Amino acid sequence: MEDSRCEMPKCLYPLGPEHFESGDGDWSLTRDHILPKAEGGTGKDNFRPAHRLCNRIDYSRRIGRSHERDLARVEETRNRLNAEADKSEGA
Repeated sequence: MEDSRCEMPKCLYPLGPEHFESGDGDWSLTRDHILPKAEGGTGKDNFRPAHRLCNRIDYSRRIGRSHERDLARVEETRNRLNAEADKSEGA
């Protein structure tokens, strides 16, 4: 899925929806159910690419679950990327 981009209603990755990190962390590529399974969503056409954390936060918002800790992880990523950018500019 080299040309993939996060298709969540609101992508929260600071580098943008077209960037994914390798591995299985917060910003790795996952497949989100467009129509949740509980609502009858099945089949290969029922998926869209998403960041793992964007997917989790979107789901939490839909069901009314707290997602403050997940939003804190978004902020941690933003701070980490800013620190890395500052470090490379100073090098």
